[in-house]
Amino acid sequence: MDSCQLQVHHIFPKARLYEAGYARPEVNALANFTFLTQATNLQVTDRDPAEYLPEFAEKNPGVLESHWIPMDRDLW
Repeated sequence: MDSCQLQVHHIFPKARLYEAGYARPEVNALANFTFLTQATNLQVTDRDPAEYLPEFAEKNPGVLESHWIPMDRDLW
C-alpha cells in the first residue's frame, strides 16, 4: 500500500469506546472518523485523543479544525 494513500482512522479508539460501554453505531459514527496517511495513522494507533490531539495541533496549526475535530478539549 502506498504510504501517501489515506486511511480511515477512528479518532477515539474502538476498544476504548467499547470498554466505556458505547454501542457499535456510536463507535462507528461518522463523527468518530477522519482520514490520515498511513504514516500518521501508525503514529496515532490507539492512543488517547486527549494525548495526541494537542501534539498534532501544536505541530500543525489548523489541522484539527480541517478535520472537523472540535477544539473544546472537554469533548476529547
